Amino acid sequence: MSYPSKTFKIRPMYRMLYQSSIDVVSQDKSPLTVALLEKEIGKEKLKELHQYEFNELIEKMIYELKKEVLEASFEDVAFYVRHHDRLLIIREIFINKNIPSDPVILSFRIPDFIVEEVYKLKKRTLGEVVEIAISLFICRCDDITFDLIRLAFEHYSPKRID
Repeated sequence: MSYPSKTFKIRPMYRMLYQSSIDVVSQDKSPLTVALLEKEIGKEKLKELHQYEFNELIEKMIYELKKEVLEASFEDVAFYVRHHDRLLIIREIFINKNIPSDPVILSFRIPDFIVEEVYKLKKRTLGEVVEIAISLFICRCDDITFDLIRLAFEHYSPKRID
């Protein structure tokens, strides 16, 4: 089913992080990527990485953030992810890329109930909810997945942000 496009303004680091994440956990990988990953991490782990389509991943991230906020406040979750070692590593890589930090657009085709969840979670901006959801995914993924996302992030071209 196709949903209307919903656009969020987020900081470039988080757009790059989402793109890097989807590159790793996407169901749609090139044959070369599949071959390299299978050689590096094995067939079983590769199967675990074939999980999401572009829009499904953000749905999963928002759902996981909602679950987390039921246990703690949004502010506590935001504090946790902003100070997590993995996000500090990602932030350092981003800073070294010298990319302007002006907000960028990230669009998804997601169901209305997911958009409603973003509105319910919002404290300041809708984009902040998306950023925290992406960050929580990074903090909670296993080490191999994080290492692959970090590798993709390190090699991400700033031209892909536009």
